[in-house]
Amino acid sequence: MLIDLGCGMGDVAIAIHRRTGCRVVGVDGAPGAVAEARRRARKAGAAPAIRFMVADLRSPPIRASAAYALDSLMFVPRPPEVIASLSRSIEPPGRIFVTFLDHRGLEREAFARFVEAGGVRLERLEDVSGEFGRRNRQRAAAARRMLRERPSWAGRLVAWLVLSEEAFVARLIRRGRLRRWRFTVVAGASMTWDPAARLVSSVTAIRALPAYGPGDGGSTPVRPAPCMVPALTDR
Repeated sequence: MLIDLGCGMGDVAIAIHRRTGCRVVGVDGAPGAVAEARRRARKAGAAPAIRFMVADLRSPPIRASAAYALDSLMFVPRPPEVIASLSRSIEPPGRIFVTFLDHRGLEREAFARFVEAGGVRLERLEDVSGEFGRRNRQRAAAARRMLRERPSWAGRLVAWLVLSEEAFVARLIRRGRLRRWRFTVVAGASMTWDPAARLVSSVTAIRALPAYGPGDGGSTPVRPAPCMVPALTDR
């Protein structure tokens, strides 16, 4: 079973179940999103195998073989603490797959320290900002094509909003202020520091970095193997 942390309206969880047959539990803090996710799962005929629940992302009340969080952890105050808590909910040798938008543009080593501040061990870390930038340009191109087709006023509004958003994101990427990371954490595996040094390092690293909040704006197979979902890396 997989945990989808920050599942939103459930589209990824439903797609994973369709591709792999894996059971998925989606967790989100927004009741409206969870209600819509349940409706979509019923419509897709996947409701028996996919469940969605309203819960605190920092402490999902379930255990699973693996988990993923796709661009959702930047909306919680202390991402390293959430990753560490989630790690304790995953049965070894499970993995946690994460994609993360970092609005501070940390370099690789600094970002690795940030993630491991909660005491977890990174298995793989990739800077996929270039891929993110390409998708940004593709969305902008699609919006420009929409405008050339002379859409309704609502369509024009959507296209201009997309163009404005993508122009802002592109500027941040060019200036090195926005990076997208893709990484895997080994569940249940902690850094091999002594407790005192680990505590000091964790507190220092977390306090030295601004907190993320709502306003800030694979790997080794695990049990069950088909549920690791390599397709996640395409998102």
